[in-house]
Amino acid sequence: MNKLKQRSAFKFSNDNEVHEDTQVLDEQEQEEVIEALRSEHASSSRHYYKFLQGCLSFTILLQCWFFVSPRLGTPVHVFIPNVKTPLPNLIPFATWFTLLNIIMLLNLMLHLPKDMSFPRLLHSILSSLMSWLPLHIQELAGRHVPFPITWTAGLFISPAIIAMFTVTDIPQILWWSLPNIVLGIVVLVTSWIKQTSLDMERLEKMKYEAKGA
Repeated sequence: MNKLKQRSAFKFSNDNEVHEDTQVLDEQEQEEVIEALRSEHASSSRHYYKFLQGCLSFTILLQCWFFVSPRLGTPVHVFIPNVKTPLPNLIPFATWFTLLNIIMLLNLMLHLPKDMSFPRLLHSILSSLMSWLPLHIQELAGRHVPFPITWTAGLFISPAIIAMFTVTDIPQILWWSLPNIVLGIVVLVTSWIKQTSLDMERLEKMKYEAKGA
């Protein structure tokens, strides 16, 4: 935004008056600056979305691993050495909470842009499954899928709270807190991208106001 106007340093005269010279970019120069910023924002957003896609994919993979073989302990137990043996008891309904985590992580993936590989695949699978459902259910699901992120937060925090009050081993508490950490990363990054997009829109409006001046 500072690129639209280039200001020289303040100069103070003997009578303490402040003089300021302002150079306003013409319409073509404004368009070039905004186009460069727009391109930079699109590129950086793409990189951040790829990071979120990779982060979610890895977390889903870990959840699936634990869902298939819970007797081996959580992945945190596997990765952290010197964990006591035998492994401590898991929280109640650990398998069902894991399945719920997988569903909610997939729901977070659906919030990413549809032109990305995994979200596009999920949308395709979801559309194929919904095609077998009655029309009124398809319409209902279309209005509510993906679920709001606030729902995800409420469901993620439940097993983490249960773990804090029912188990004593730190690795298991870390494991059940992992989806909440991933959710926080997704919310922070997507919020930053949306805020930057709003700033770009305000910049566009400034350009048109200068044009009409």
